[in-house]
Amino acid sequence: MSQPQRSAAIDSRRLLPILCRDLLAAGYAVSFRARGTSMIPAIGCGERITVQPVDPKRLRRGHILLFRVAGRLLAHRLVSKRKGWSGDRTVFLSRGDAAWSHDPALAADQILGRVVRIERQGRGIDVTRTRPLLQLALVPLRRLIWRAQAVRRGPRSRLLCEQ
Repeated sequence: MSQPQRSAAIDSRRLLPILCRDLLAAGYAVSFRARGTSMIPAIGCGERITVQPVDPKRLRRGHILLFRVAGRLLAHRLVSKRKGWSGDRTVFLSRGDAAWSHDPALAADQILGRVVRIERQGRGIDVTRTRPLLQLALVPLRRLIWRAQAVRRGPRSRLLCEQ
């Protein structure tokens, strides 16, 4: 008689942030499918992103960061890097391309890595080759175009990713 196979359900929303944190801290790159619409049009829902470890000192405005907030992973664009209130440490301000407001300030130890590749419709886009400041400058224009397209598609299109 054969033994019944054991299986376990894995809660990927809880496990993915922990795996990414540990693998990136060990120097490995990670790749996974993005969820949500906060970075549209740069990163669409369901597109695969590749993240590499990064020294926060090397980050520049326009880079897309992967960070962890309240147990969730977020990939948002770095819009500012400044000295904190006490003046002894640097804080990072980020924002999703489709968002109107900044995220709460990040400390360097919250940043897990930098997005280096986006796979869209079977084609890889190397985001390390684009100029980060140019990408940052184009965000308002891309946001306007994306919103106009979303209005044309109707309310159903936004819900497809949230399921």
